[in-house]
Amino acid sequence: MRLYHFTCELHLPSILEQGLTRGELPLGPTNVQQAVWFTTADSAKPGEHGLHSAVDKTAVRIAVDFRPGEYGLHRWTDYARKRVHPAWARALDQAGGGLAHTWYIYRGTIPPRRFAEVRVAPFGGSAVSTNYTAHNGATL
Repeated sequence: MRLYHFTCELHLPSILEQGLTRGELPLGPTNVQQAVWFTTADSAKPGEHGLHSAVDKTAVRIAVDFRPGEYGLHRWTDYARKRVHPAWARALDQAGGGLAHTWYIYRGTIPPRRFAEVRVAPFGGSAVSTNYTAHNGATL
């Protein structure tokens, strides 16, 4: 299954070096854990999916292919149902444009070699293919 992670260009060099290593998983107003967020949606506009920031967190799209039942990968709605107060889960979904049904979280690190595709959109619109050379010399 192909999932997508969106981020800003500022973070791309360290992601290409270290992989997808962190993200905020708000389980409540004061309970924030680490997880990397993904979506089944292959496009995003600023503000969608909770991508609210002073920088355009929709400028870079990283695709990762996951195996069915892969350890560490959780559909957000299933994960939240067991760990998050329903009102908090609704608030997150609302803040993310009602797109929680497309969200997944990964509890772990995704190394750059797992990236199926990295695309950069010049203005946060539709992605335009751009080649990058990772630290290990691989062209993404």
